[in-house]
Amino acid sequence: MEQNNTSDSDEKIRAKTATNAKWGSSQIPLLSWWYRLVTPLDPPKTASLAQREKIRHARLAALTVPLFMLYLLTLLPQAISSHGLVQILLPLEGEIICVVALLLNRRGWIQLAGILLLTQDIVGLTFSLFTTPGGLTLNNLYRLDFTIVPDILALSFFSANILFLIFSITALQAWILITYTQHDQVMTYILQTNPFQVFSHIYALQLITVTVLYLWARSTELAIKRADRAEEIATFERHEKELREKELEQKRQLDVGIQQILQTHVAVANGDFTVRAPLSQDHVLWQVAKALNNLIARIQRLSSDGQKFKPYAWREDELTSNEHGQIPYRQSHQPKDH
Repeated sequence: MEQNNTSDSDEKIRAKTATNAKWGSSQIPLLSWWYRLVTPLDPPKTASLAQREKIRHARLAALTVPLFMLYLLTLLPQAISSHGLVQILLPLEGEIICVVALLLNRRGWIQLAGILLLTQDIVGLTFSLFTTPGGLTLNNLYRLDFTIVPDILALSFFSANILFLIFSITALQAWILITYTQHDQVMTYILQTNPFQVFSHIYALQLITVTVLYLWARSTELAIKRADRAEEIATFERHEKELREKELEQKRQLDVGIQQILQTHVAVANGDFTVRAPLSQDHVLWQVAKALNNLIARIQRLSSDGQKFKPYAWREDELTSNEHGQIPYRQSHQPKDH
């Protein structure tokens, strides 16, 4: 008994651990409300791993998009100070796209929302630097560091393998911005004399970011798969245990039912026609017991009818014997008193 209790508790712990690993903690009321507002409904317990991963990415996106909106708001003061209309409109346009992405996320179109947001960020940064008054200078060179933002966004909507594609796109974006935007004299001199100084900084930052994010995301995905596997094993073990218990219960019912039917047979053989096999309709042997009870009921009726007609049979026998001058058969075979 102790061993069974321990096994049950182990199964519950494994199932709880697997669930926590897949869904995370959403016990905070505000966070739960936000998830209900901008993410699809939770899948059923029988949902596949792909369906559960879709909801996990939707929840990550629900947290990442508001942070990205704050990031765009931080760009707004600098855009206003630049006195460029395009620079001001780009963050505002980004905010609108973020709202659209949240609506798509709510409808379950998570990847479409991710593509929309990534396109907005990459195209927006490129267009912003191309339209910046004075072009690329040492003062705004730091803005190329923002080419790592798509890597962070991508993980909220896609699996870890998408990072290789995003890294290729952002690396090409950085090269285009450095090569084809306008430069001031200082920037032009640096690019002519020591371009490695500029490119190495940006590419090193991108490479380190992508590597760390990929390792983290990949390990998380593997952990989720292991948790899902653990839950499947726990569910299988629980199902097997229920089947064993059901089989044992059926065997016990079968043994008890057989004994009750045998006892009923013995009672009928001894002349007791009032006995019945006491089996319920949900019993395995209910059909057998029902047929037996019907047979006993018919025998009981025949026996009762025979008892009713017995006196008439005696009288008929006596009349027949008197007509032929014979002793009635039943009387001739009655034992004599000594």
